[in-house]
Amino acid sequence: MKIKQLIVLFGLFAVALAGCQESKPNDEINLSVEAFAKEINNEKAYLLDVRTPGEVAEGVIEGAEVLDFMSKAFQQNYTQIPKDKSVYLYCRSGNRSGKALAFLKEKGYTSVYHLKGGTSAWLQAGQQLKREE
Repeated sequence: MKIKQLIVLFGLFAVALAGCQESKPNDEINLSVEAFAKEINNEKAYLLDVRTPGEVAEGVIEGAEVLDFMSKAFQQNYTQIPKDKSVYLYCRSGNRSGKALAFLKEKGYTSVYHLKGGTSAWLQAGQQLKREE
């Protein structure tokens, strides 16, 4: 009898765990350089650089808005990021943009993606950053 109860409990636990998973697999949220480059050219795309001013001085992906995730300005101004567009985030390595993605998801943004590997992967793949003149 105890074994049957354990099996039932284990089954219920497995079902509950499956229900807690993200709605999209990580590969659909964490975009490769190739997928990111393709997606950001869509008119419904909002490209956001979440790096620090020092990093931004090295150049940005053309068309990007800049809002430093590490600054208080991000917390205060994230509402300026449109919810009716797909938001594409990037940073230097993908760490901060991943955190920014989680933050925006918590705030109700549903279509948010980020560049896996950040600008490091972007440059390594032969893509360019545009420097302010």
